[in-house]
Amino acid sequence: MLIGWAQFSQKWRKSKPQAHRIIGKTYVISVLISAICAIYIGINATGGTIAKTGFIFLGIIWLITTIEAYRKARSREFGDHQKWMTYSYAACFAAVTLRLWMPILIAITGDFISAYQIVAWLCWVPNLLLAKIIAK
Repeated sequence: MLIGWAQFSQKWRKSKPQAHRIIGKTYVISVLISAICAIYIGINATGGTIAKTGFIFLGIIWLITTIEAYRKARSREFGDHQKWMTYSYAACFAAVTLRLWMPILIAITGDFISAYQIVAWLCWVPNLLLAKIIAK
């Protein structure tokens, strides 16, 4: 996740295209593994149907956006590739936003399960909305 920001730098991409490709391919492989695991974990998540559905959708969206970004790069549609990577990275960043929101939601709701059900959606939906604004 730390190197992800560098991947979005046009200056860095142009000066180090081979590093960009290697990091990108590593990211795609990591997402393939992680998103499949995320879907499986979502199926077994605490918090009932609301939390399970949120985490399963996150895993599916992360997988789809990353595959589509890879496809666009392979077909040399770099503008579309960058848009799809923005969505993929926003989904990936849900891991961070979940950890930021969880203590706040527990403090607000006073209950872990209620907070977890909310964060299952709040950790990624706003990220994708922001990505939509950025990816214009």
